[in-house]
Amino acid sequence: MGGFLHCSCPVEDKQAAMERLRRKLVNDLTSAAEDGRLEQILARPPTAQADQMELIRQKMARSMLAAAEDGRLERALSQELHRQDLERVRKAAAASILAAAEDGRLERTLSSGQKKREDLERMRKATGERILAAAEDGRLERALSLEQQKKQETERVREAAAATILAAAEDGRLEQALRVEQQKKQDRERVRGAAAATILAAAEDGRLEQVLLEQQQRKQERERVRGAAASVLLAAAEDGRLEQALSREQQKKEDRERLRKATAASILAAAEDGRLERTLTAEQNKKEDLERVRKATGASLLAAAESGRLEAVLAQKGREVEIDRVRKKIADGLLLAADDGTLEEALERTMRKGSDKPMEDIQTV
Repeated sequence: MGGFLHCSCPVEDKQAAMERLRRKLVNDLTSAAEDGRLEQILARPPTAQADQMELIRQKMARSMLAAAEDGRLERALSQELHRQDLERVRKAAAASILAAAEDGRLERTLSSGQKKREDLERMRKATGERILAAAEDGRLERALSLEQQKKQETERVREAAAATILAAAEDGRLEQALRVEQQKKQDRERVRGAAAATILAAAEDGRLEQVLLEQQQRKQERERVRGAAASVLLAAAEDGRLEQALSREQQKKEDRERLRKATAASILAAAEDGRLERTLTAEQNKKEDLERVRKATGASLLAAAESGRLEAVLAQKGREVEIDRVRKKIADGLLLAADDGTLEEALERTMRKGSDKPMEDIQTV
Protein backbone atom coordinates (compact mmCIF):
# COMPACT_ATOMS: atom_id res chain seq x y z
CA MET A 1 0.00 0.00 0.00
CA GLY A 2 2.93 2.30 0.67
CA GLY A 3 4.19 1.75 -2.90
CA PHE A 4 0.72 2.54 -4.25
CA LEU A 5 0.53 5.76 -2.30
CA HIS A 6 4.08 6.96 -3.06
CA CYS A 7 4.37 6.67 -6.89
CA SER A 8 7.75 7.71 -8.33
CA CYS A 9 6.09 9.20 -11.49
CA PRO A 10 5.23 12.82 -10.93
CA VAL A 11 1.73 13.66 -12.16
CA GLU A 12 2.73 17.17 -13.20
CA ASP A 13 5.34 15.83 -15.64
CA LYS A 14 2.75 13.55 -17.22
CA GLN A 15 0.36 16.43 -17.64
CA ALA A 16 3.03 18.61 -19.22
CA ALA A 17 4.02 15.80 -21.60
CA MET A 18 0.41 15.21 -22.63
CA GLU A 19 -0.07 18.92 -23.23
CA ARG A 20 3.09 19.12 -25.34
CA LEU A 21 2.03 16.04 -27.33
CA ARG A 22 -1.40 17.51 -27.96
CA ARG A 23 0.02 20.84 -29.11
CA LYS A 24 2.61 19.15 -31.36
CA LEU A 25 -0.06 16.96 -32.92
CA VAL A 26 -2.37 19.93 -33.56
CA ASN A 27 0.51 21.96 -35.04
CA ASP A 28 1.61 19.10 -37.30
CA LEU A 29 -1.92 18.51 -38.54
CA THR A 30 -2.45 22.24 -39.14
CA SER A 31 0.87 22.56 -41.01
CA ALA A 32 0.13 19.48 -43.10
CA ALA A 33 -3.29 20.86 -43.97
CA GLU A 34 -1.82 24.23 -44.96
CA ASP A 35 1.00 22.94 -47.25
CA GLY A 36 -1.14 20.24 -48.83
CA ARG A 37 0.67 17.23 -47.44
CA LEU A 38 -2.38 16.10 -45.52
CA GLU A 39 -4.50 16.36 -48.68
CA GLN A 40 -1.92 14.45 -50.72
CA ILE A 41 -1.76 11.72 -48.15
CA LEU A 42 -5.51 11.44 -47.97
CA ALA A 43 -5.93 11.61 -51.80
CA ARG A 44 -3.19 9.12 -52.62
CA PRO A 45 -4.89 5.87 -53.56
CA PRO A 46 -3.67 2.79 -51.87
CA THR A 47 -1.64 0.46 -54.09
CA ALA A 48 -1.19 -3.14 -53.86
CA GLN A 49 2.34 -2.57 -52.63
CA ALA A 50 1.18 -0.15 -49.91
CA ASP A 51 2.24 -1.25 -46.61
CA GLN A 52 -0.31 -2.08 -43.99
CA MET A 53 1.35 0.50 -41.73
CA GLU A 54 0.65 3.28 -44.26
CA LEU A 55 -3.06 2.43 -44.23
CA ILE A 56 -3.07 2.51 -40.47
CA ARG A 57 -1.20 5.85 -40.49
CA GLN A 58 -3.71 7.38 -42.91
CA LYS A 59 -6.63 6.17 -40.85
CA MET A 60 -5.08 7.59 -37.69
CA ALA A 61 -4.42 10.90 -39.46
CA ARG A 62 -8.04 11.10 -40.58
CA SER A 63 -9.31 10.21 -37.12
CA MET A 64 -7.02 12.72 -35.43
CA LEU A 65 -8.04 15.48 -37.87
CA ALA A 66 -11.73 14.78 -37.39
CA ALA A 67 -11.27 14.64 -33.61
CA ALA A 68 -9.41 17.96 -33.66
CA GLU A 69 -12.15 19.58 -35.79
CA ASP A 70 -15.16 18.42 -33.77
CA GLY A 71 -13.49 18.85 -30.33
CA ARG A 72 -13.28 15.16 -29.45
CA LEU A 73 -9.51 15.36 -29.22
CA GLU A 74 -9.64 18.22 -26.77
CA ARG A 75 -12.36 16.50 -24.71
CA ALA A 76 -10.32 13.29 -24.61
CA LEU A 77 -7.28 15.17 -23.42
CA SER A 78 -9.41 17.03 -20.82
CA GLN A 79 -10.87 13.73 -19.62
CA GLU A 80 -7.37 12.37 -19.25
CA LEU A 81 -6.32 15.41 -17.22
CA HIS A 82 -9.47 15.10 -15.09
CA ARG A 83 -8.76 11.41 -14.54
CA GLN A 84 -5.26 12.29 -13.45
CA ASP A 85 -6.63 14.95 -11.09
CA LEU A 86 -9.01 12.40 -9.57
CA GLU A 87 -6.18 9.96 -9.20
CA ARG A 88 -4.08 12.62 -7.48
CA VAL A 89 -6.93 13.50 -5.12
CA ARG A 90 -7.58 9.84 -4.41
CA LYS A 91 -3.93 9.27 -3.57
CA ALA A 92 -3.83 12.39 -1.34
CA ALA A 93 -7.00 11.26 0.45
CA ALA A 94 -5.60 7.78 0.94
CA ALA A 95 -2.38 9.26 2.32
CA SER A 96 -4.35 11.53 4.71
CA ILE A 97 -6.50 8.64 5.90
CA LEU A 98 -3.42 6.47 6.43
CA ALA A 99 -1.67 9.24 8.40
CA ALA A 100 -4.81 9.85 10.47
CA ALA A 101 -5.07 6.12 11.20
CA GLU A 102 -1.43 5.98 12.28
CA ASP A 103 -1.58 9.00 14.67
CA GLY A 104 -5.05 8.23 16.10
CA ARG A 105 -6.95 11.13 14.52
CA LEU A 106 -9.11 8.82 12.42
CA GLU A 107 -10.23 6.90 15.50
CA ARG A 108 -11.02 10.10 17.39
CA THR A 109 -12.99 11.48 14.43
CA LEU A 110 -15.02 8.30 14.11
CA SER A 111 -15.65 8.28 17.86
CA SER A 112 -16.78 11.92 17.76
CA GLY A 113 -19.12 11.18 14.86
CA GLN A 114 -20.55 8.21 16.72
CA LYS A 115 -21.08 10.32 19.84
CA LYS A 116 -22.84 13.01 17.80
CA ARG A 117 -25.14 10.39 16.27
CA GLU A 118 -25.91 9.02 19.73
CA ASP A 119 -26.62 12.54 21.06
CA LEU A 120 -28.94 13.21 18.13
CA GLU A 121 -30.71 9.92 18.74
CA ARG A 122 -31.18 10.73 22.45
CA MET A 123 -32.45 14.21 21.59
CA ARG A 124 -34.87 12.73 19.04
CA LYS A 125 -36.19 10.26 21.60
CA ALA A 126 -36.53 12.96 24.30
CA THR A 127 -38.35 15.24 21.87
CA GLY A 128 -40.68 12.42 20.91
CA GLU A 129 -41.39 11.66 24.57
CA ARG A 130 -42.12 15.32 25.34
CA ILE A 131 -44.46 15.59 22.36
CA LEU A 132 -46.22 12.37 23.44
CA ALA A 133 -46.59 13.64 27.03
CA ALA A 134 -47.90 16.98 25.77
CA ALA A 135 -50.41 15.15 23.59
CA GLU A 136 -51.58 13.03 26.54
CA ASP A 137 -52.07 15.88 29.05
CA GLY A 138 -53.60 18.29 26.51
CA ARG A 139 -50.73 20.75 26.30
CA LEU A 140 -50.06 19.93 22.67
CA GLU A 141 -53.70 20.47 21.77
CA ARG A 142 -53.77 23.79 23.64
CA ALA A 143 -50.57 24.93 21.96
CA LEU A 144 -51.91 23.99 18.53
CA SER A 145 -55.23 25.68 19.35
CA LEU A 146 -53.42 28.83 20.46
CA GLU A 147 -51.35 28.82 17.31
CA GLN A 148 -54.50 28.35 15.25
CA GLN A 149 -56.15 31.25 17.09
CA LYS A 150 -53.13 33.43 16.39
CA LYS A 151 -53.33 32.55 12.71
CA GLN A 152 -57.06 33.26 12.65
CA GLU A 153 -56.53 36.57 14.47
CA THR A 154 -53.82 37.53 12.00
CA GLU A 155 -56.12 36.60 9.14
CA ARG A 156 -58.96 38.67 10.65
CA VAL A 157 -56.66 41.64 11.07
CA ARG A 158 -55.47 41.26 7.49
CA GLU A 159 -59.04 41.01 6.21
CA ALA A 160 -60.13 44.01 8.30
CA ALA A 161 -57.19 46.01 6.99
CA ALA A 162 -58.02 45.01 3.42
CA ALA A 163 -61.70 45.91 3.95
CA THR A 164 -60.73 49.26 5.45
CA ILE A 165 -58.42 50.05 2.57
CA LEU A 166 -61.07 48.97 0.07
CA ALA A 167 -63.75 51.10 1.76
CA ALA A 168 -61.36 54.04 1.91
CA ALA A 169 -60.62 53.59 -1.78
CA GLU A 170 -64.33 53.48 -2.61
CA ASP A 171 -65.40 56.55 -0.62
CA GLY A 172 -62.35 58.60 -1.52
CA ARG A 173 -60.66 58.60 1.88
CA LEU A 174 -57.68 56.66 0.59
CA GLU A 175 -57.20 59.10 -2.26
CA GLN A 176 -57.55 62.00 0.15
CA ALA A 177 -55.04 60.46 2.57
CA LEU A 178 -52.60 59.86 -0.28
CA ARG A 179 -53.17 63.42 -1.47
CA VAL A 180 -52.52 64.76 2.02
CA GLU A 181 -49.38 62.64 2.31
CA GLN A 182 -48.27 63.85 -1.11
CA GLN A 183 -48.95 67.43 -0.04
CA LYS A 184 -46.92 66.90 3.13
CA LYS A 185 -44.12 65.46 1.05
CA GLN A 186 -44.25 68.45 -1.30
CA ASP A 187 -44.30 70.81 1.68
CA ARG A 188 -41.25 69.07 3.11
CA GLU A 189 -39.55 69.36 -0.26
CA ARG A 190 -40.40 73.06 -0.46
CA VAL A 191 -39.15 73.63 3.07
CA ARG A 192 -35.99 71.67 2.28
CA GLY A 193 -35.51 73.67 -0.92
CA ALA A 194 -36.14 76.96 0.86
CA ALA A 195 -33.72 75.96 3.62
CA ALA A 196 -31.10 75.00 1.04
CA ALA A 197 -31.64 78.29 -0.81
CA THR A 198 -31.39 80.23 2.45
CA ILE A 199 -28.20 78.43 3.44
CA LEU A 200 -26.75 78.99 -0.04
CA ALA A 201 -27.63 82.69 0.04
CA ALA A 202 -26.20 82.96 3.56
CA ALA A 203 -23.03 81.25 2.38
CA GLU A 204 -22.75 83.64 -0.58
CA ASP A 205 -23.27 86.88 1.36
CA GLY A 206 -21.22 85.80 4.37
CA ARG A 207 -24.05 85.40 6.87
CA LEU A 208 -23.49 81.67 7.20
CA GLU A 209 -19.85 82.20 8.00
CA GLN A 210 -20.78 84.85 10.54
CA VAL A 211 -23.36 82.57 12.19
CA LEU A 212 -20.90 79.70 12.32
CA LEU A 213 -18.27 82.04 13.76
CA GLU A 214 -20.72 83.27 16.41
CA GLN A 215 -21.67 79.68 17.19
CA GLN A 216 -18.02 78.78 17.54
CA GLN A 217 -17.44 81.81 19.77
CA ARG A 218 -20.42 80.86 21.96
CA LYS A 219 -19.09 77.34 22.17
CA GLN A 220 -15.67 78.62 23.15
CA GLU A 221 -17.28 80.96 25.69
CA ARG A 222 -19.21 78.05 27.19
CA GLU A 223 -16.01 76.05 27.35
CA ARG A 224 -14.28 78.95 29.11
CA VAL A 225 -17.18 79.34 31.54
CA ARG A 226 -17.20 75.58 32.15
CA GLY A 227 -13.46 75.61 32.72
CA ALA A 228 -13.70 78.59 35.05
CA ALA A 229 -16.55 76.96 36.97
CA ALA A 230 -14.55 73.76 37.26
CA SER A 231 -11.55 75.74 38.53
CA VAL A 232 -13.71 77.59 41.07
CA LEU A 233 -15.29 74.34 42.26
CA LEU A 234 -11.89 72.70 42.49
CA ALA A 235 -10.46 75.62 44.46
CA ALA A 236 -13.55 75.66 46.71
CA ALA A 237 -13.19 71.92 47.26
CA GLU A 238 -9.53 72.33 48.13
CA ASP A 239 -9.94 75.21 50.61
CA GLY A 240 -13.14 73.86 52.21
CA ARG A 241 -15.59 76.46 50.86
CA LEU A 242 -17.47 73.91 48.83
CA GLU A 243 -17.95 71.71 51.86
CA GLN A 244 -19.18 74.72 53.89
CA ALA A 245 -21.65 75.73 51.17
CA LEU A 246 -22.97 72.19 50.95
CA SER A 247 -23.27 72.10 54.73
CA ARG A 248 -25.24 75.37 54.76
CA GLU A 249 -27.52 74.11 52.02
CA GLN A 250 -28.05 70.90 53.93
CA GLN A 251 -28.76 72.93 57.08
CA LYS A 252 -31.32 75.04 55.19
CA LYS A 253 -32.93 71.91 53.88
CA GLU A 254 -33.09 70.43 57.37
CA ASP A 255 -34.52 73.73 58.76
CA ARG A 256 -37.24 73.75 56.11
CA GLU A 257 -38.04 70.15 56.90
CA ARG A 258 -38.25 70.91 60.64
CA LEU A 259 -40.45 73.95 59.93
CA ARG A 260 -42.72 71.87 57.73
CA LYS A 261 -43.00 69.18 60.40
CA ALA A 262 -43.63 71.79 63.13
CA THR A 263 -46.33 73.45 61.01
CA ALA A 264 -47.97 70.13 60.34
CA ALA A 265 -47.82 69.27 64.05
CA SER A 266 -49.34 72.67 64.97
CA ILE A 267 -52.16 72.23 62.47
CA LEU A 268 -52.77 68.72 63.74
CA ALA A 269 -52.82 69.87 67.37
CA ALA A 270 -55.17 72.75 66.47
CA ALA A 271 -57.44 70.34 64.69
CA GLU A 272 -57.45 67.98 67.70
CA ASP A 273 -58.19 70.63 70.39
CA GLY A 274 -60.73 72.55 68.27
CA ARG A 275 -58.69 75.71 67.66
CA LEU A 276 -58.52 75.13 63.91
CA GLU A 277 -62.29 74.71 63.72
CA ARG A 278 -62.88 77.89 65.81
CA THR A 279 -60.47 79.87 63.62
CA LEU A 280 -62.14 78.71 60.44
CA THR A 281 -65.58 79.42 61.94
CA ALA A 282 -64.51 82.94 62.99
CA GLU A 283 -63.14 83.61 59.52
CA GLN A 284 -66.35 82.35 57.96
CA ASN A 285 -68.37 84.56 60.36
CA LYS A 286 -66.29 87.59 59.35
CA LYS A 287 -66.97 86.90 55.70
CA GLU A 288 -70.70 86.51 56.38
CA ASP A 289 -70.77 89.76 58.42
CA LEU A 290 -69.01 91.65 55.67
CA GLU A 291 -71.45 90.27 53.14
CA ARG A 292 -74.41 91.39 55.31
CA VAL A 293 -72.91 94.87 55.77
CA ARG A 294 -72.25 95.11 52.02
CA LYS A 295 -75.85 94.17 51.26
CA ALA A 296 -77.19 96.61 53.91
CA THR A 297 -75.03 99.42 52.51
CA GLY A 298 -76.23 98.68 49.00
CA ALA A 299 -79.85 98.68 50.17
CA SER A 300 -79.35 101.97 52.07
CA LEU A 301 -77.79 103.60 49.03
CA LEU A 302 -80.58 102.35 46.81
CA ALA A 303 -83.25 103.57 49.24
CA ALA A 304 -81.53 106.95 49.58
CA ALA A 305 -81.40 107.28 45.80
CA GLU A 306 -85.09 106.38 45.45
CA SER A 307 -86.27 108.69 48.24
CA GLY A 308 -84.16 111.61 47.16
CA ARG A 309 -82.00 111.67 50.28
CA LEU A 310 -78.91 110.88 48.21
CA GLU A 311 -79.70 113.78 45.92
CA ALA A 312 -80.18 116.07 48.95
CA VAL A 313 -76.84 115.01 50.40
CA LEU A 314 -75.12 115.73 47.14
CA ALA A 315 -76.90 119.07 46.92
CA GLN A 316 -75.69 119.97 50.44
CA LYS A 317 -72.13 119.56 49.22
CA GLY A 318 -72.78 122.14 46.53
CA ARG A 319 -72.33 119.74 43.67
CA GLU A 320 -74.83 120.73 41.03
CA VAL A 321 -74.46 118.01 38.44
CA GLU A 322 -76.88 115.84 36.64
CA ILE A 323 -78.35 113.07 38.74
CA ASP A 324 -77.61 110.37 36.15
CA ARG A 325 -73.95 111.28 35.92
CA VAL A 326 -73.66 111.39 39.73
CA ARG A 327 -75.42 108.04 40.04
CA LYS A 328 -73.10 106.47 37.47
CA LYS A 329 -70.02 108.00 39.11
CA ILE A 330 -71.15 106.77 42.53
CA ALA A 331 -71.75 103.31 41.13
CA ASP A 332 -68.30 103.32 39.52
CA GLY A 333 -66.77 104.52 42.78
CA LEU A 334 -68.51 101.81 44.76
CA LEU A 335 -67.40 99.18 42.24
CA LEU A 336 -63.83 100.41 42.39
CA ALA A 337 -63.95 100.51 46.20
CA ALA A 338 -65.28 96.97 46.23
CA ASP A 339 -62.47 95.85 43.90
CA ASP A 340 -59.55 97.48 45.78
CA GLY A 341 -60.88 96.67 49.27
CA THR A 342 -61.57 100.23 50.50
CA LEU A 343 -65.31 99.53 50.70
CA GLU A 344 -64.64 96.45 52.81
CA GLU A 345 -62.36 98.49 55.13
CA ALA A 346 -65.04 101.17 55.55
CA LEU A 347 -67.61 98.52 56.35
CA GLU A 348 -65.28 96.97 58.96
CA ARG A 349 -64.80 100.36 60.59
CA THR A 350 -68.55 100.82 60.64
CA MET A 351 -69.00 97.45 62.33
CA ARG A 352 -66.35 98.25 64.96
CA LYS A 353 -68.06 101.54 65.82
CA GLY A 354 -71.39 99.73 66.24
CA SER A 355 -73.17 102.17 64.02
CA ASP A 356 -76.56 101.30 62.64
CA LYS A 357 -76.65 104.29 60.28
CA PRO A 358 -74.32 103.58 57.37
CA MET A 359 -75.89 106.40 55.43
CA GLU A 360 -74.74 108.99 58.02
CA ASP A 361 -71.25 107.51 57.90
CA ILE A 362 -71.20 107.95 54.17
CA GLN A 363 -72.48 111.54 54.49
CA THR A 364 -69.70 112.28 56.98
CA VAL A 365 -67.08 110.87 54.57
